[in-house]
Amino acid sequence: MTYTSIAISQFLNQFISFDSTEEVLGFILIIGFGLALLFRKFPRKKAVYWGVMGFVPALILAKSVFHFIASDYSLFATGIMLLIIYAVGAIVGKIFKIRKKKHWICLVALLLIFHTLIAFLKFYPPMIDTFGEISDETLEQDSAYTQKEMDYTLKIFSSDAWFHDANAALIHIKGDSILSCQLKKPCGIKSADYDSCQYIALDKSIFPQIDSLKDAIENYQEEIIDGSRVILDGYIFEITLFDYKKKQKRHLDFGNAYLQDVPKAQAITDMASKFLPPKDNSSAYQDRLKKCDDNTSNQTISIGDQTWFASDLESEKIYSAEEAEHACPDGFHAANISDWEKLFKFIGATRECKNFGYDYEKGTECDYHEWTDAGFLLKSKSFGGVDRFGLSILPNGDTFGNAGEQATYWAKGGKDDWICFTKSGNASDFCGQDSGNKYLVRCVKPR
Repeated sequence: MTYTSIAISQFLNQFISFDSTEEVLGFILIIGFGLALLFRKFPRKKAVYWGVMGFVPALILAKSVFHFIASDYSLFATGIMLLIIYAVGAIVGKIFKIRKKKHWICLVALLLIFHTLIAFLKFYPPMIDTFGEISDETLEQDSAYTQKEMDYTLKIFSSDAWFHDANAALIHIKGDSILSCQLKKPCGIKSADYDSCQYIALDKSIFPQIDSLKDAIENYQEEIIDGSRVILDGYIFEITLFDYKKKQKRHLDFGNAYLQDVPKAQAITDMASKFLPPKDNSSAYQDRLKKCDDNTSNQTISIGDQTWFASDLESEKIYSAEEAEHACPDGFHAANISDWEKLFKFIGATRECKNFGYDYEKGTECDYHEWTDAGFLLKSKSFGGVDRFGLSILPNGDTFGNAGEQATYWAKGGKDDWICFTKSGNASDFCGQDSGNKYLVRCVKPR
């Protein structure tokens, strides 16, 4: 969606809905032209004339001033542009004479110019982008917090780009009570950490701040930014509102808000950050952060009779087959196919035989296997899973990149010596790769 489409649709949809930018601009141009053409024969009724002609621009101008006061300069500029288009239509309508052929030729030429301008804006937009990733969902009836009869919950998460300096807060509101817990963990926060979070009651005087934050989240819309200055790496900031009365969930992703010109996102970030744990600048904590990628600093989790690293070995680093054999620290080894299969069986994943291009028939050798639900249960939430066991599989890629789409791990002894997790699929031992490439390593040992 281009800058023109976004800005105009945001502005005009406050009055009436349109399907395209051309419809919006064409509507404004025709209104100005038509009204001027219709009322130019009533010079003695100037009050009526100016009243009718001035209604549309007055409405647009009023909204433009409102957006200017609210520091929403993109929509203010859009309103001014619409006023200019309306004025052009009105001027043409004022001087247009139906019986003059030249006027018809000029009108057609004007429309062609107008259409060309719109096409240019549509296919050759300026370097404009949008900020603020918004996700709205219907809240499931069986939500754990719904069962506790909460009114709404705010979940706030902040971290550096590597998930090392992770901070989080959960705020539950029920009637006139506020319960809050804070989490601060170097090297990442796991799903299980939220379950053990210790809550405290906040003073009721904090209610106005929480209500303001809730309203800002509910009313937030994407903001327009300079596309040539988009910052991809910096820090992560996410906030989720669970409204149990409305049965709605809204998630906002505001990564790098302070590095962009996005006043609304920055305001929400400022309000939410007050509920996060205070920043720890101690040398001990900073030293701990520096070691998050070291092998010795990897946190472990116990699943069944196995102990796994809770993150990939040396986050996002990929290894050759030979390197993988010696990559894990003493007592651990790179997970092989037996380790992965034991894990999949313990979590209740179902193994399915697959063949290329046709259904599996009894007696036919499998081309590869898939473990239904393994991906869903083990992948991180940002990767399309629920991370039920804290393994936090992330789409850290492979030799060919694939970061954000796939995670491929060495799994010696399998069909093709690896296990892959894709964004939309289950876990599989066929990844379309080659044994000469490099893949991720997850370390494991028996308990």
